[in-house]
Amino acid sequence: MCDGEAFATYRLGAEAEAERMDASVLTSHYQTLLKTAPIEIFYSGTAGVDQVETALIKALNGLKRGEPNLDLGTDVRMNSVTESAREFAEEMDVTQGKLNLGFRLGECMEDPNYAALDLFNCLYGSGVSSKLFLNVRERLSLCYYASSILEKYKGLLIVASGIEFAKYQEAKDEILAQLCAVQTGDITDEELLWAKRALVTDLAMIKDDQHQLEEFHLGQTILGEEDSIDEIIAKVEQTEKAELVEIAKGLQLDAIYFLKGAEEEGA
Repeated sequence: MCDGEAFATYRLGAEAEAERMDASVLTSHYQTLLKTAPIEIFYSGTAGVDQVETALIKALNGLKRGEPNLDLGTDVRMNSVTESAREFAEEMDVTQGKLNLGFRLGECMEDPNYAALDLFNCLYGSGVSSKLFLNVRERLSLCYYASSILEKYKGLLIVASGIEFAKYQEAKDEILAQLCAVQTGDITDEELLWAKRALVTDLAMIKDDQHQLEEFHLGQTILGEEDSIDEIIAKVEQTEKAELVEIAKGLQLDAIYFLKGAEEEGA
């Protein structure tokens, strides 16, 4: 097990490094970002292209730019770091445990089908019609919540859940059992239909919100994808069960994190 202090240091950096930072260091870093960071501009509104372009050129005319740094260091690691899943445990004065499981998406990230990945996530753990919600939470009452989050930019799937401390093993086993169900093709036509309807609804709602539209197009740019929302919806509707099974089979459990309550002294 890794202790909590080491985990926090890895995520947040070292205290000594933070103490060495001053205004000049931060200002220099800020100026470097302005010169070298790639710039993506998205506009949603009624103004014409020429009008928007003129306004942007005027606003950014004084910005000093150098050679953009296109190597952002965001390589996707498709496979687990170690042979067995790494385990992290922390204790805090909390009344509800937090159990998170991190998976690598595996070989499907070599040529990813993002529509199928989104649908798999919806079927497995995202939303009230998912296997995690209906089985781990509702049918077995092993957690207060359980859901999966797809991190397409890094090739990860994260399952987050809130549990009673004593139900750690049961909850973990059932979360993995539901993944195994997808891997073996235990997916009903009704489950697949619900997942498609939920995902299509979420995608269609993006078109009604400018902020969501901006996030969508930024995400597509980062992924190097050009599909519109309607094109993604069409791909979701055409996705078959076998594609979800193959995605599930490629998942590798890479890390387990458990936050539990601190033991009372003398207990």
